Amino acid sequence: EHASHDKIVKILIPILTLNQKPMLNEGLGLQITAPNIYFVAELDGVVIGWASLSKWSDRPAYSDTAETSLYVKEEFRGSGIGRRLLEAIIREGERVGLHTVIARIAEGKEKASISMAVGFEHIGIMREVGRKLGRLLDVYLMQKIYPFEAPGTSDKGSAWSVAA
Repeated sequence: EHASHDKIVKILIPILTLNQKPMLNEGLGLQITAPNIYFVAELDGVVIGWASLSKWSDRPAYSDTAETSLYVKEEFRGSGIGRRLLEAIIREGERVGLHTVIARIAEGKEKASISMAVGFEHIGIMREVGRKLGRLLDVYLMQKIYPFEAPGTSDKGSAWSVAA
């Protein structure tokens, strides 16, 4: 059963991390490193979920590709918070000029449905690439491609460049 929510959950403005020093939020397992973009869901001043975009690769050829991560505290799963976070981070990815976003989802199809609901497509399965509690896990690969913009027509620059 899902926790009841009579209060408004705030999806906070994106945090673009510029520091190279990682920080750890013990309660949510969020390790913040640069240059990632995060959205955080908060209820009564307590973080209950987050979504992030991080570089897919350090190689220049992949500069407009990112990977998304999503976490919602267990008691808030199924309440729509995860979808709102994912929608916010996807909009931000488009805003900063990404071409595509990748998601790797451990433990199967059930968890992939939220990504499909916001426009991701299933593109493959990596078999037995992870472990959890002594069990081998398959990882589902998902991808969202933003509408095409012809090369040289964007003034957005790289998604990972930050104005000083």
